Amino acid sequence: MEPAMCHTKQNQILKKKKDNPEADVGELEREIDGMVYGLNYVKTIKNIKKILIKSMKTIRILILEDDIRALSFLTNRISLLEERLSGLDIALTVLSEYTQVEEYINKTQMDFDIILLDRDCKACGSFHCLDFEKFGVDKIISISTMPEYNEEAQKRGVQRIIHKDHDHIENFADKVIKEIEKIITYQ
Repeated sequence: MEPAMCHTKQNQILKKKKDNPEADVGELEREIDGMVYGLNYVKTIKNIKKILIKSMKTIRILILEDDIRALSFLTNRISLLEERLSGLDIALTVLSEYTQVEEYINKTQMDFDIILLDRDCKACGSFHCLDFEKFGVDKIISISTMPEYNEEAQKRGVQRIIHKDHDHIENFADKVIKEIEKIITYQ
């Protein structure tokens, strides 16, 4: 109920009392009490929502992947993860060319909590141009199809490696999500 309705009901009580000082206004008073309780309840819910919104954590994930099919499985699983974990908001940044990494990501002040790193890209270059030291190798999950590319990332300090297998793409996406959950858990 709106505060104006409570005010109207209060006016009805006053008018009824004025017209007949002996009148029973208990029912109107109970109705007002119910409205006030309702207003307090709504205010409480709004305050709880504000607290929850402030306490939600945003996880920023950078996905450096040029394979749209693999990307679709990954984003699907990330969406399900976000639904499953309350108090967690996931923000995705997806790039498909190494030049975008050189021009935007390596030059930005923005930080990412997790980086999914393929190697090859649409522009015939390498996502390994990423500044590993700037973002931290502990945040990177190497997800190349080629074992030698994952080994290349490993030589640069990346410990989280998941071989992308196009024949078992759902299993690959599930493994990536498990690794993401491990990183989120330790933050």
